[in-house]
Amino acid sequence: MKIQEIIEARRNPQLNKKQHPILAIQQAYENTSDEVYPGIKNLFISVTSIDKLGINPSTGYETTPNGIYFWPVEFILAYAKDKWGDWETTDQGSIPISPYSQSTEYIKLFSIDTSKNTLVMSHEDDRCDTYVNKIYNMIEKFIPGKLDKFKSAVDEEIDGSLVGDTPGMRFFESSRIASQILPQYNGVSHTNAWASLIRKALGIDVLMDMGEGIFEPTSTEYRQGVVFSKDTIKTKTIKTFDNTDSAVNTHIDRNDSDIAQQKRQEYNDIIRARLTDPLNDED
Repeated sequence: MKIQEIIEARRNPQLNKKQHPILAIQQAYENTSDEVYPGIKNLFISVTSIDKLGINPSTGYETTPNGIYFWPVEFILAYAKDKWGDWETTDQGSIPISPYSQSTEYIKLFSIDTSKNTLVMSHEDDRCDTYVNKIYNMIEKFIPGKLDKFKSAVDEEIDGSLVGDTPGMRFFESSRIASQILPQYNGVSHTNAWASLIRKALGIDVLMDMGEGIFEPTSTEYRQGVVFSKDTIKTKTIKTFDNTDSAVNTHIDRNDSDIAQQKRQEYNDIIRARLTDPLNDED
């Protein structure tokens, strides 16, 4: 490049545009062959407002266990393509990376340690059933004689859900309610207790949903996952895209998911209130 061209590029930033992260992500996806599950490449995205990827124990949504949430890269690429068309020919500055985050200032691209225990709730019915039975055993051990009431509480949650009665949803709700009522989690914030039960009591390092909408029953976030420990992430493969000066921060209108989110929050509030002292009522 000639010196004059360099000077012009510095004077006119529009002449020296950075590569949009979506293109780099697509290239990384095409170069990845490793899979965490048949059909799911071992490449994921998490977005943060600070240049750090970790778990904040003081934060979390009441409807999901605390952890590092992510999307499979194939979902992000498909979402962007469906939402914005051919990004090779469109204004790349208008392409948001995630279907959720209001702030995608930092995009973390990483893979997962495949030696860790990953449960794909939407695809592994038998394993979900096995973990549900383990939760039943915990209830019988620590709250004897209350298993039937526990099962009824889970049934009510599933009946009120948008997903319906699937093995993955039954596991998800069973683990959530168990973490609220088991005595060993008394005094622990709910989202942290939930994560602790899944990781430490059941030995699951990663939860994934590839289509049922278990984490978020909306059209925009029905495929995602959560890691319960940063040790599960291959930190050496993390790549950060800095979008602090990019139009990528555009926030997608989520009106299409408002009703679904409101419904899920409503039945979550109901079950939480009813389970304040849930299984100790006299028969």
